Amino acid sequence: MRKLGERSVPGTIPAAAFAAIFTLLLHMTLTLVTAIPGVLAPVAAKVFGLHPGRVGLLVAAIFIIAMAASLATPGILARWGVARACQAVAAGSAIGLFAMAAAGYGAQWAGDSGAMPPQVFIALLFVSALALGVPNGMINPISSMILFRAVPANLRAFFFSVKQTAVPGGYAVAGLLVPSLLLVMSWQAALAVLGLAAIAWLLLTMVVHVEVSPEAARGQPAATRAGRMRAFLEPIRTVWKRRAMREMALVSMIYSMNQTVMASYLVSYLNLEIGLSLVLSGAIFAALQFTGMLGRIVWGLSADLWVKPRTQLGLLGAAGGVCGLTVSLFTPAWPQAAMLAVCVLFGLTAVSWNGIFLSEVARLSTRGDMGTMTAGTGVYNNLGALAGPGLCSLLVAFSGIYALGIAVFAVAPLVLGAYLVLTRSPE
Repeated sequence: MRKLGERSVPGTIPAAAFAAIFTLLLHMTLTLVTAIPGVLAPVAAKVFGLHPGRVGLLVAAIFIIAMAASLATPGILARWGVARACQAVAAGSAIGLFAMAAAGYGAQWAGDSGAMPPQVFIALLFVSALALGVPNGMINPISSMILFRAVPANLRAFFFSVKQTAVPGGYAVAGLLVPSLLLVMSWQAALAVLGLAAIAWLLLTMVVHVEVSPEAARGQPAATRAGRMRAFLEPIRTVWKRRAMREMALVSMIYSMNQTVMASYLVSYLNLEIGLSLVLSGAIFAALQFTGMLGRIVWGLSADLWVKPRTQLGLLGAAGGVCGLTVSLFTPAWPQAAMLAVCVLFGLTAVSWNGIFLSEVARLSTRGDMGTMTAGTGVYNNLGALAGPGLCSLLVAFSGIYALGIAVFAVAPLVLGAYLVLTRSPE
């Protein structure tokens, strides 16, 4: 049977468009799955006897596993190939969702029957985080390799930017879809339905033609022979030695903290602290993410044509910090339209930096070390993604105030953004 995309010629527009659509959908599906804990926290946490603010620990666990999985991905690609790796991503998502649903059903049964404490099933909940973290760490190396092979060299920046819109796109779909499912079924059943959707995606990956060029395949084993610890630490050290790249690493970590804290806690904040319905909270969250998709393309074009990338990154960080601080000032007396407008501006700024950041890392890299620099700054990105929600979880647990956690993590990008605007690159 001929597979979808098998006739596409690498380096042509049809091949590039097919690869971009496939990687966009694959990445968006995985992002949707990763966003689910933050969207479900207001209704799911009480079943386990937990405060909804604890969801940050689950998100942090996902990103800890993702960091380890990303380091193992070169070896996986060398042994399995891209096609099987794509299938592993889809399968891991399905397993994670089913495990989370099982933990929820178990905690519900334990609470209703009194046979055991609902908290016993928290362990199974963190097993689901393990299953979701593995594909989360694998997705970027896989999608980048598919795109690199398929896309013409002169259009790589554009197609990579299009692929990056999958992150806010997945969060937006989660914000709209999950609360809508809760209107007709339990949250555990919603997880099971989404798990079935992940299985459908797994079946689709089996009929799509993706492959790695022979040159790329031969290059992968070398990355695995260096030793796991050295492979983990060397890119971090290499990035930190160069001041210009060190600044980009800090941008990646601090901006990521602000973005992931909002992604993890906005729905709970609007629903539990401000008093909006879960559906409306999810809709505002989705609007924020949709504007993030638009911003990634618009600001990327702006950085190419009009504004220096460093200045553009600074403006986005400073504006995103201001918007985050404004979100923390919401009260039930605020007009809903005003809250929506502020969240949309947050999406247009604080969620839209990633494509410009990646292009700036590539520009600052020398010809032979772009992979190392990208991997090293990626580690800092993941550190921010796991540290932000985790630390915010502690702030919320101790203070009982979501606004405090949101405000704290909005200050750093505001300061760093202003620094980038007012100073020159040390390259």
